[in-house]
Amino acid sequence: EELVRDELHLAAAQAMAASVDERNVHDQRHAESVARLASVIAAEMKMDEDDIHRIRVAGLLHDIGLVTVPEEIINKRDHLSADEWRRIKEHPEVGETILKHIASLESFLPMVRHHHEHYDGAGYPDGLAKEKIPLGARILAVADAFQAMISDRPYRRALTTDQALAELQMSSGTQFDPEIVDTVVSLFRNLQEKAS
Repeated sequence: EELVRDELHLAAAQAMAASVDERNVHDQRHAESVARLASVIAAEMKMDEDDIHRIRVAGLLHDIGLVTVPEEIINKRDHLSADEWRRIKEHPEVGETILKHIASLESFLPMVRHHHEHYDGAGYPDGLAKEKIPLGARILAVADAFQAMISDRPYRRALTTDQALAELQMSSGTQFDPEIVDTVVSLFRNLQEKAS
C-alpha cells in the first residue's frame, strides 16, 4: 500500500511538473533535474529513504505555482518589472494553495512554500531563517539555484559547474545553508576526481 501511494505521488508530481516545465522554453527538465539533485543531496546527508522520497517529490512540485504566471514573464529576456517580479515571487504560496487541495500531498507543502527562504532570513514568502526553514526546503533551495545556474536562461548563458559551485559558496551562510553547500561542493569535487 505504501509503495503504491509513493508511486502515485511520484506520477502525479511528474505530471504536474511537466505542465510547468513545458512553459519554460529554456529549461524544460528543470523540475526533474532539481528533484534528482535534491534527492542525491539528501542521500549524501544520510537522510532516511522516506525523507529522500519526500524531497524528490517536493523537488518535482516546487515550481507548481508558476502555472499561474504568464509564459511571457517566465521566458522574458529583459529585466522583470516590479509587478512581474511580484508575480514570480508569489509562486511558492500559489503552489502551496494548489497542492492543499490534494490531501495525499499535504506533507510536501512546507518544502514547496519555503524553497525560496534564505538562510539569513532575507528570502520569501515568510522571511524564515536557519533551522526554522524546513530541511527539505533548504536542500531544494540549493538544488534549485544550482540547476538554474548551470542552465541557459533568457537573460544569460549557463555557468560551468565550477562557476556555479563558486556562486553557491559565495552565498553560503546568507542565502544557503552552509552544510548543504558543503555537501554539494564535496559531491561534485568527488565526481570530478573520479572522472579525471
